[in-house]
Formats: sequence, C-alpha cells, structure tokens
Amino acid sequence: MRSSRSLVAVLLACASSLLFSQTPLRNMAGPQGGIIVYGTVDGASTPPAAMGGILKQLHRQYGERPVVGRVFKVRGTDSDAVFFTLTPHVSSMKPIAGMLLVSSAPGHIEAALLSDDASRFGSSINPMLQTLFNNWRPGGKSLQASSQNAQDTGTHSNVEGSGPISPLRPYRLQDGSAAVMLAEGWRVSPQSGGGTILAEGPNGEKLALGFPYLAFNTNNPQTQQTRRFAMSPEGRNTTYAQALFAPYGADLGRTFAELNSQASRVGSPSVAAVQVTQVQPIRSNGATHCAILSGTAAGAPPLQFEGTFCQGQDTDGGFMNLANLSFAPAQFAVRDRATLRAMLASFQVNNNIVNAQAAALAKPGVDAIHEIGRQVTQRLQESDRQMAERQSSFEQRNNVMDRTSQGFSNYILDQSVILDNQNNAHGTTWNDTAAALVKSDPNRFEYVETPGYWKGIDY
Repeated sequence: MRSSRSLVAVLLACASSLLFSQTPLRNMAGPQGGIIVYGTVDGASTPPAAMGGILKQLHRQYGERPVVGRVFKVRGTDSDAVFFTLTPHVSSMKPIAGMLLVSSAPGHIEAALLSDDASRFGSSINPMLQTLFNNWRPGGKSLQASSQNAQDTGTHSNVEGSGPISPLRPYRLQDGSAAVMLAEGWRVSPQSGGGTILAEGPNGEKLALGFPYLAFNTNNPQTQQTRRFAMSPEGRNTTYAQALFAPYGADLGRTFAELNSQASRVGSPSVAAVQVTQVQPIRSNGATHCAILSGTAAGAPPLQFEGTFCQGQDTDGGFMNLANLSFAPAQFAVRDRATLRAMLASFQVNNNIVNAQAAALAKPGVDAIHEIGRQVTQRLQESDRQMAERQSSFEQRNNVMDRTSQGFSNYILDQSVILDNQNNAHGTTWNDTAAALVKSDPNRFEYVETPGYWKGIDY
C-alpha cells in the first residue's frame, strides 16, 4: 500500500506530463488532502479538446481509462467541469477520484486538475475547490467574485442560491455497472443494478440515475396493431399489456411524463408522478436526443425535480429512454441544489457491463414487439379464416334450403330442370316437354336432380 506522500508524487508526475504547456505549473496540496494542479493546456483550442486530451493522458499514465460523469458548468465562470474515477493498472495503487475543470482564456485554454484517493475525495473536494478558486485566474480573471456571497459565510457553492456541496463519497454497484459520488447519509436501494442507481437522502431526497423506459413507437403500424391487442379483452392480462407506448421523436418532456405514468399504471418501474414545467433541449450528436427537465413530483411533502432525459434511436419500432433525475422536498430543494447537481454530474456507467447484461434483457424486450405482431397477425388471420368458414357454411346452408325450396316449387308446378349436354346449359320446362326432349335424344338431354341445380340459373 502506497503512502499518501507517494500518491502525491505520482499525481504530480502525472499532472506534469499532461498536455499543459512548458510554462511553470502551479501545484499545491489540498487543505484536507488531495492535489491541485493548474495551468495552460498546450495545443488545445477549445475546452472539449483540452478536457479530452487530459483524460486521454490520464489513461496513458495509469494504464486504465478514466470513468467520467456528465460535464457541467461552474457558476459564474467560463469553466466546464467533470468528475472522474480511475483505478490504476498497478494493483498496489489505490483508486483515484478527481475533478477536471477547463476554462477559455484569450488565445489559450487553461485547466485545473483536483484529485485524491477515492476514499477521501468526498471530504477533500470542497476545500480543494475553495483553494483553487482563491488562486486560479484563467485569463487574468479572479474567480473569487463568483462565490463571494458563499465566502462571506466561509463556504463555497457553484450553484446560485444554493448551499455548499456536501462532502461526497464514491459508491459503485456490486455488479460494477455504474458508480456515483454520494453525500453522507444517502442510502442506495437494493433494487439498483444493471446501470441503474436508486438512492435516497436523509430528508426524503431521491436520485434515479440511468433509469430506463423501453418504449414502442406508436407511429409504427406494427406497434399500433400490438397496442390494440394489448388493450383488447384477450390481451389485457398478458405481459403485452405491460409494454410502454409513445410516439418517437415527440416533445421529450411530454414523452417522459407519459411513459412514467404508463409505467406506474401497468406496474412497471417508475418514479413519482411528475409535472414537467421546463424543457431545455441539449445539442447532441447522432440519433440520441436529450433535454434538461425540471418541474414538480408527487410526494408527501411535494417534491421538486430536475435532471436529464434522453431518447435513443428507434430500432424496428422500439426505442430506449434513460432518465437521470434528482428529487427533493420543496423546503430542501434550494439548499441541496449544488449537492444534488454534483451527484448527478458524477454518475458514471460501465457500458461494457451494461451492454453484456442488456443482451439478455433489452434485446428480447425489443424482439417482443415482433413476436406480439406475429401472434396478433396469426390471430387476425385465424379470425378471418373462421369468419370465412362461417360465411361459407351459412351460404351453403342457404343454398341447400334454396335448392330444396326450388325443387319443391317445381314439383308443385309440374316442372323439371333439364341439362343440355351439347350446350352445357340448364333449363326449366314443363314435365311433358322435358319428357319429350329426353326421349328424343337421351345423350343430349337429361334430368337434373335438386342437388345439381345451378345457383342463378335454376334457383
């Protein structure tokens, strides 16, 4: 096991070899542990390029890829930040947690790296941020003013109007599929797993991270057929009735509220009933569409919520939706906002594990829509066949009755039906005429019994 001093040396060596310029770097120890390094990023023209380059360098330095959360904006600055965790390839080294900040400055990009043992990072991050913001001046601008109100009370907050970020501690699911930085007093639900973390705070706060809603596109004709079957008396008690349906590509706020409501009605996993009051689309690449949502949620007392909701690509009528949300009672929402956002931003998913688990779960769920459609089609075809048989039987019965009625009518009227084999024609004539025709040329003319009557000719 390496000592804290050895860890400091390793972190400083790593930071010094990052894409920072040859200008002297500033580095210092955090007041309560950890390392702070900041300076100019060499060769980066944009904050994303700087952030990506530093994370790649961490990967090369430690032999393992950093697992990062969501990028968020630091209040009152041009800085973007992201939490990360990293387990070094060398088994004797402890897992590391950190925060990377990048900021635009005239003609260059500056960055700051705060890191510590993962077990201590939750308690050392706030003091490190305070120290950094007292000293780091990207572009010559002091960051102290942005947190002056907080400093008056000796604390720091990066969210306007909120309290300070509470000490955070790393938590990783037992299946290794996801991780998050949690504040003290938070408990993770045993229902968590498969890339989803559900947690509850000491005052009724809640987190729902990586919360999935597998839905089927109601714009798809096959899905429409499936939905009709699911709502029919025959389908209401089947698993098909538990499927979620929504139009693909619709407003994300309405889609989230409707899918969550459907999930609650059919007994599928759901969060508290929500009323979305604000939707802020997020620019995204590819087929995934995301938005920042906020509003109110049902609870005792009522809750306020915010977070992100993302919709994946429509694949053969099915599409996955993922929500990362925080909930807090109204009286704690403002105070806890910075902490809740920090926890949301720290959420990390191991896609390799999630994809492996999804192979046994999500794909059958998507394939189910095709099986439903096939079975419904079979039922409709069988129904059509039975209807055709009933119709045919009904018509046959009517034909028999009509033939019998016509035969009896001919008997009463002293008439007979004659077949002309030469012209392949039927004709109804008086019995005397019929007898004369058959007697004169029995090879050409013959009597037709009642079962041989032609519909539309003889009756």
